[in-house]
Amino acid sequence: MRILGCLALGACLVACAPAFASGSGGPDSFVEARGPRLLPEVKLSALLEDGEPEKVAKGQAGRKAQKSLSRSIGLPGWWGYEKTERSSSAAFLPFFYKYKDAQVSILHFWPFYGHKKTVVDTWDPILRYVKHPPFETHYVLWPFFRHTTYAHGATQVDLPWPLVQLWADKNRFHAHLLPLLWVDIRRDNTGSVVLFPFFWQLAGKESRATVLFPVYWDIKTPEKELWHLWPIYGYSKAVEAGGVMRHRVMLAFPLLRHTRRWDPQKPKNAQPIDREIDVLWPLIKFRYGPLIEQYHLFPFFFGKMYRRDTEDGKTKLDTRYFIAPPVFWYWSNPRATYFHLWPYGISRTRDNDEKRYDLAWPLLSIHTIKTAGVLEVSVPFYLALFKYESRRTEIDPRKPQNQARFTAVRLFPVFNYRSGPASIVFGDARLGGRGTYWSIFPLVRYKSLESSEGVEISGPAIFPIFNYTSKSVIVHFSDRSVRGRSIYCQLFPLFAYQSTPALFRMVLNPLFSYSRKLSMTRDSEVRLYGAGGLLFSYTSDLRGYDFRILTGLFGFGRKHDDSYIRLFWAKF
Repeated sequence: MRILGCLALGACLVACAPAFASGSGGPDSFVEARGPRLLPEVKLSALLEDGEPEKVAKGQAGRKAQKSLSRSIGLPGWWGYEKTERSSSAAFLPFFYKYKDAQVSILHFWPFYGHKKTVVDTWDPILRYVKHPPFETHYVLWPFFRHTTYAHGATQVDLPWPLVQLWADKNRFHAHLLPLLWVDIRRDNTGSVVLFPFFWQLAGKESRATVLFPVYWDIKTPEKELWHLWPIYGYSKAVEAGGVMRHRVMLAFPLLRHTRRWDPQKPKNAQPIDREIDVLWPLIKFRYGPLIEQYHLFPFFFGKMYRRDTEDGKTKLDTRYFIAPPVFWYWSNPRATYFHLWPYGISRTRDNDEKRYDLAWPLLSIHTIKTAGVLEVSVPFYLALFKYESRRTEIDPRKPQNQARFTAVRLFPVFNYRSGPASIVFGDARLGGRGTYWSIFPLVRYKSLESSEGVEISGPAIFPIFNYTSKSVIVHFSDRSVRGRSIYCQLFPLFAYQSTPALFRMVLNPLFSYSRKLSMTRDSEVRLYGAGGLLFSYTSDLRGYDFRILTGLFGFGRKHDDSYIRLFWAKF
């Protein structure tokens, strides 16, 4: 049985060989495909016309030359063999891989042994932004041991990669044991040694640092110097904003800390700008100097006072005090003063005599500006359900010298009152003069405008049933213009009354309506209706008159010089 099995396996390999072998016709062929043909061989020259044997010969020769340049077995790149004019490779991934060309030579028996050599710069396959110089590397039992030699003389050993690494050349030595140890030493006496997180040794051209965390600190840079033996003693030097030099000493930190600040433009023996003492930092703080005083007892009291020299040679103060914030604080500077005793009162005063008082904040707010004559009272502060406002303002922006007082009272949503310049009262910059507006929601609304001597009363607000309007108007006739008053009164839908220099109209629905209108030539037109014209009607104008009863059951009239009678809706 074993003999029969071997014979069967051999027969399968022989039968499958033509399917995986390609490339023939040359003396260097790796495998030449041979096998039985199912169809008789027909030469291509027999299918062409006579007289073209040279073209056939040239085509066959070109195809043979092309086949001789590339040969492959299996699935190139994964398993099998491939050879081209420039490279050759053999693979049985992931265990065996061999590749060679003019720039790279690779051999892998993974994971037991591997070798790679390059003669040009290559990009790292993982870190795409890292470019390696020519190198040669060997590994044994990947990733436990790897040895690499670079063309510029550097040597790198990984065991295992990437946890442990040794790297050295004539200018630098590097070693790390991730994530605990990191050593980097250079020939110019710069580098670092880190035993995370307890020991740090860093050295640069202009800076250095030694840290034995958290007990010992020794750091020095061009802008900062620090030395600590925590918690016994420590000092630091640094440059703050504006170039101010700071020197700080600590004893049994955070028990005591002392800080001094100097102006770098003054001599070193000059008095410091200020001094600061912290006890049980950050609970107790004292800071004092010619320009500043600061105290705080966290979280109960905070105080700070600045002194500023002005151009006129005077010294102004900016003072701030906070006690148990947000219950009490006081803030004062050359422009404003602020006082707060929450929730009972807030006071703010500004340099333009502006003051604000809040009582039982935010229930009541009082705002005054003496120079502008402003007085505002709001309850509560944000919603302003009740608000009283009074201030001086301009009646007409085109005439700044004419000033008047604007007054507003609001009890939301019931009562609203505004009086003052019409442009502010009605929110229309085109209006001049004074104006008044008040409303009792939803019953009645009142408006008056000084420029047109107008008055308007209407109500209720949602659907006005009653409306009264009175204003001054000018009516132009052919011979002259007449100035008069326009009055309109309505009690919808029963009564309406309108009167102008050119029109008089009165309606008493549904019984009676009367109107009289003057034309440009001051000719009158009269209309009189009973029950909307159903009971009787009378019209009169320049052309004549007409009178009807029951829309024409009986009537009479005259049009121009013709008189007529209506009887049973017929005209005679």
